[in-house]
Amino acid sequence: MARKIKTKNLENTRLAAGYGGWTYCTACGENIGYLCYATYDRVEFQYECNCGSHGNILIDFEDSSAGSTCDDGLITIKNRLCCPGDSSPLLTILTKKLKDYQLAITCKECGSIYRKKYEESNRTSWSLDYGICIGCNKPFYDNLNPITRRGTTGIRLFD
Repeated sequence: MARKIKTKNLENTRLAAGYGGWTYCTACGENIGYLCYATYDRVEFQYECNCGSHGNILIDFEDSSAGSTCDDGLITIKNRLCCPGDSSPLLTILTKKLKDYQLAITCKECGSIYRKKYEESNRTSWSLDYGICIGCNKPFYDNLNPITRRGTTGIRLFD
């Protein structure tokens, strides 16, 4: 059964369907994520796309509950941000296409409000990086410790 929308404000954003589905920046047309139709009660999402456009989404429904603030973080299953209580998928955010974002989303099942903030400057900690070994001249990869001289030859592994 379709839910009745109480509030729907989209700024510089387009949804593939009424209150969910693929999500796009209208300035550049890039897909920035996926909002799951049936698992959230309310979503507030503000972002800055890599193209420089600022957008936001605010959607809630006539039957939405007020929700309760939760200190738990969302869990990631495959590429989806999910409720840690019942693992229901809430949304996917393509962080590589965004400079930053702020999110507050209420899980329809448990009523918890999850908050998440992302800034591009935090991207370096866990990004896959690579270099060239001086000894064997083969590439090596490191996804735990960023390598500062990306893609350059002559990086010494051991002194």
